[in-house]
Amino acid sequence: KGRSLDGWSSFGQGSIALNTSQPLSSALPVHLKYSLIENSTSPSGFRNSGFYGINIQVQNYTARFFYRSLGEAYVADGQLSIGFSDSTGQITYGISKIDVSIAPADNWFPFSFTIPVFSNTSSAKNFFFIEFPPGSKGDFEFNLVSCFPPTYKDRVNGARMDIAQVFADLKPGYVRLPGGNDLEGPTILERFIWNNTIDLLENRPGRRGTWTGYNTEGFGLIELLTFVEDIGATPILAVYAGYSLDGKAVPQDELQPYIDEVIKELDFLTAYASNNSMGALREHLGRSEPFDIRYVEIGNEDFFAASSYSYRWPAFYNVLSQRYHTITFI
Repeated sequence: KGRSLDGWSSFGQGSIALNTSQPLSSALPVHLKYSLIENSTSPSGFRNSGFYGINIQVQNYTARFFYRSLGEAYVADGQLSIGFSDSTGQITYGISKIDVSIAPADNWFPFSFTIPVFSNTSSAKNFFFIEFPPGSKGDFEFNLVSCFPPTYKDRVNGARMDIAQVFADLKPGYVRLPGGNDLEGPTILERFIWNNTIDLLENRPGRRGTWTGYNTEGFGLIELLTFVEDIGATPILAVYAGYSLDGKAVPQDELQPYIDEVIKELDFLTAYASNNSMGALREHLGRSEPFDIRYVEIGNEDFFAASSYSYRWPAFYNVLSQRYHTITFI
């Protein structure tokens, strides 16, 4: 729903379209299909203009995508060129070549690689491109295409270096996360569902954003808390308490699944893998040590729904405070 090719365009002899056949995952049901009907006689491919442009600097960028060739499709010499160019496509600022011949036909295959940028530009009117050499032909599909500059403390799926450093320089004592309205979401179904933000990126479905746009959840619960640790702050974790921005609250007799959702979240963050299945899940995802969670905020701006908060607060607090004795609930 609402998927588009905004920001994407083709060049050379091919064309792009959206496709939903045999998706990468149930979380990412739509992908980009690139088609070369005839053997190409010139470099062809597709490109992305970024979010109001791409600020290219001399540094290494980490790129990744899932790739699938269909049927008898082939890439001449087996190599794609991926990099950055100016808006005309005539000036290249950085490029890498990857061998896609190792990917079996008709199967999604992950690629991850580095693009070294060797030239600065003062203009942000630049493109990230994927280019097929002359002689290529067929249908090719791509999903989860991303390109990261260096991140703060080199964290995978981490925070952008410049923004993160400014934030770190403030030396905050506490950081509340996630954002309050982001926690509530536009509707109950579109709330911050913590376990939709922790798995492999291809298994994070995302959701409609609170303030426009779309949340990919690429910077999810683990990434948020790791960033707070990295800047030396104490997290104040906000948990969903049954109220969303459309003004609707979960009825009192339907609250238990939402309380259980918070219990699983707190177990995931604070329990040890040796004696708790949620702690074991956290360890499986790469974090062995529990997070130091001292403060938990139940809900957000609940004065907008005071009549329902009168039953929602005690329903959450009475259960959670009995289970987590070292946490202060707000």
